[in-house]
Amino acid sequence: MKAGPASNLPGLLSLFRLIEDFHVSSMRNIGPASSRWLAAVGIESLEDLERVGAVEAFRRVREIEPAKASLNLLWALQGALMDIHWTDVPDEIKQSLIDELDA
Repeated sequence: MKAGPASNLPGLLSLFRLIEDFHVSSMRNIGPASSRWLAAVGIESLEDLERVGAVEAFRRVREIEPAKASLNLLWALQGALMDIHWTDVPDEIKQSLIDELDA
């Protein structure tokens, strides 16, 4: 029996779910506004965020949204990378991020 297009559907759905899981809008701590800001600075996936890091991503967003990019966004970005809620980012990591930001 020949497989028709519908037989590929489960595989395609899995692929779409996988792609969606890596888009910034589906990451922990990243809401619609943060997702738009990140896309505006060229960060559209978890891979992009991992490549540039939380501090550089924050710097880029702060350049285009200086009044809205608070340190909570930096914590949220780091939390997304660690897959934890932004309020659970340890204080020593927050301090390290601030040090890197100020460098």
